[in-house]
Amino acid sequence: MKKVLVFLVVMGFCGPVYAKSVVRMMGDTGYMIREAMHSKANLYASDLYDDAVKLQYEAKAYLRGTHKEGRNVSQARLLTKQAYDLAKKARDKSLKHLGWVASH
Repeated sequence: MKKVLVFLVVMGFCGPVYAKSVVRMMGDTGYMIREAMHSKANLYASDLYDDAVKLQYEAKAYLRGTHKEGRNVSQARLLTKQAYDLAKKARDKSLKHLGWVASH
């Protein structure tokens, strides 16, 4: 009984912490998408930019549980990471097209 109680307590703390890290990742991805938009990635790297925005919306749906497959935090985390990478590539491609060098 004690092992079950310890397991439930540990899982009670790990679940919200994991979800909180995904929410933080989503915020970082949103800022990267905004940076990409300000560097005119929606014009010069629209394919990467649009894919990043679509992945971000899908990740939000997974996290909220409104996706047709239901709530899946690990899938939301994966999609958020992919969206961040695509937004960063779009920003860098756009800045290269404009003649600027990406800062990071």
